[in-house]
Amino acid sequence: MVLVVALAGIDMEADIDFETPIDYPQLYAQLEYEVSQQRLRYHLTREEEHALMEHNLRYQRLSQLGEQLLSLFEKPEGTSQTNPDGGQWMSLKDISARLKKVFKGAYTEDDGSYIRIGNYLNRPECKFESDRKASGMVYWVKER
Repeated sequence: MVLVVALAGIDMEADIDFETPIDYPQLYAQLEYEVSQQRLRYHLTREEEHALMEHNLRYQRLSQLGEQLLSLFEKPEGTSQTNPDGGQWMSLKDISARLKKVFKGAYTEDDGSYIRIGNYLNRPECKFESDRKASGMVYWVKER
């Protein structure tokens, strides 16, 4: 119920009653009315989604790979265009090799390593600048 209420954008002014059974047909009928007849927005805007993700960062646990990456690399100030001396372009292969060198047995490269590294560097809270080259993806990073 909380999820439906939150998505409908309805403010709660009292405690939620967890004792009374939920009348789902009535709840869905009310929600359908609010969305279709009242033209209420039922989705988050890009800005609201970004703010929610920022807020939730403190509750997320980093994976081992995430901790390793962020201990070696940080997002440079500006971009490769605005601050060309602030970072360097590194391929996924080079990033993986650096992880192997520093973390030895704690990091092992396998068939999915490049995908996991790329996915992590593209996460909304990281969003490292990237570029697709003939040889593969490269990321604008700054070594710590």
